[in-house]
Amino acid sequence: MGRAKAGLLLASVSMLAVLLLAQLSKLGGQMEAHRPAPAVFAPMSVQTMTKESMVDAFAGLRLESKLSRLTWENGILTVDLTAGEGRGARLAIWEDAASLVDLCFVKVHNVRQLLIRVFEDSQGKKTMLLSADTRARDWDVENLVLLQRPIRSMEPEWAGKLRAEWTRAGEGWKRDFAK
Repeated sequence: MGRAKAGLLLASVSMLAVLLLAQLSKLGGQMEAHRPAPAVFAPMSVQTMTKESMVDAFAGLRLESKLSRLTWENGILTVDLTAGEGRGARLAIWEDAASLVDLCFVKVHNVRQLLIRVFEDSQGKKTMLLSADTRARDWDVENLVLLQRPIRSMEPEWAGKLRAEWTRAGEGWKRDFAK
């Protein structure tokens, strides 16, 4: 009798284990439904700029202005930005320019020249405010350190390195924000 009871007990425990395992698989499916979806795209670290790596290079960049267009050709990166609205838009342009210079001449090592164009979008009509042209050789270590400082004036001390040319519309836009 002792063996029969032990066998019956073993069969009961085995049956219970099978039922519990079946419930665990259902529970796992329910828990999976509550988990956030895994990221489909995770930016990779970019050391050199290529047409294929531009998305990864810009994925981690936090720009205040809207990124309108990117072009990469023979060591020259062209970036078109659309300025935001409001009192902080002018400061945002300089902060974005600092981020772009840092990306091009510190984080990535094969950009020779950075061209930046900033537009205003008013009721679907784009107007260029400024264009800037800067090169890797313009930025030594001391000037790159200046990019990290907060911008306290209408133009940062490193602005001359960008060789920014304001259009007539851009000059008016600047005056509006200076008031």
